Amino acid sequence: MIYTGWITLSGESLAYKLGGEYRAPEKLDPRFDLHRYSKTGYDPSVEHGRLQLALAILAGCLGDDSAALAAHEQFHREVVAHLPDSWTLTPDEIRQVIDPH
Repeated sequence: MIYTGWITLSGESLAYKLGGEYRAPEKLDPRFDLHRYSKTGYDPSVEHGRLQLALAILAGCLGDDSAALAAHEQFHREVVAHLPDSWTLTPDEIRQVIDPH
């Protein structure tokens, strides 16, 4: 699974998970059920949008809602807050941030 996203010319932020050669890209679930930081989803112009993205990426990658909730603020500070307008993250890159050992 690879996580990727970009900001469109109209300013909309999109995020997808790519599951491999034979799977269609899936729009990343913002996981409002865990915590709703943003009314607009992943809007990168608002810090809360980036917090929502951090939570969504970790929940998808880890498959553990409690672990995602516990680590998403750190992940936001160290990675998501610094993402460029077009980005890609692998599960290994994501896990390295939250468990560097």
